Amino acid sequence: MTNPPAPLKRAVPQVGKGIRQFADAAAKCSAEGAAYGKCITDGYKDVRKDMCAKEFESFKACMTRQMKRRW
Repeated sequence: MTNPPAPLKRAVPQVGKGIRQFADAAAKCSAEGAAYGKCITDGYKDVRKDMCAKEFESFKACMTRQMKRRW
């Protein structure tokens, strides 16, 4: 197997950093994530648009705060 080109070598650590940052943020937002997941699983037989919008927005706001980034 050949070594990846230099630009790819530099990009790989950045990908790992983003994944770690996302995982850390998700861990800090576990209560909001659990509430969103519960809403989804409670209503999976009767899916409709925006059925869990409130829970999703709460989870999204938490993730945005934790990652210090706008989505």
